[in-house]
Amino acid sequence: MLTDKISATRKEVPNEPGCWFELRQVSGDELDEAQARFQQRTMTMDISQGMAQAMSNIPRGTQDNVPLTVERCDKATLLRYGLVGWGGPGYDGEPCNDGRKGKLDAGTRDWAAAEIFRLSYIAAGEALRSEPSIRDGAGPIGDSEPSAAPSLTLASSSPVEFSQR
Repeated sequence: MLTDKISATRKEVPNEPGCWFELRQVSGDELDEAQARFQQRTMTMDISQGMAQAMSNIPRGTQDNVPLTVERCDKATLLRYGLVGWGGPGYDGEPCNDGRKGKLDAGTRDWAAAEIFRLSYIAAGEALRSEPSIRDGAGPIGDSEPSAAPSLTLASSSPVEFSQR
């Protein structure tokens, strides 16, 4: 699904009565950028703290096995693309631009980034939980606890299988 075709969602800002943010799902490329900016900042901090030697010992490709979470994304990037409007006391008349977004308090910034991430990323198989179980036919898959943590998938993507020829 093309994210520019999805309407923004209006959410009340916690602990700010009468205030709201308009949030939209970010695209796969925008989410990749948020992850890359976080990794770049983290690597820069690690290197500056003398971790270059330790990082060179990490087997190539193992960093890709870390599940994507909002904590592994640059929040400013998520806000840049996903926070598209606001209103209420303290926000009315203020432009919703990167400069003003950078002035948000940490709690509001973190909440908004988490909401944008939730709109953009879903757990694989989440839609299946409401359907009858294929294994035992006893009820929805969501009736029991999963044996492992769900993997994450872009909300706008659909699974595609590739075959080698």
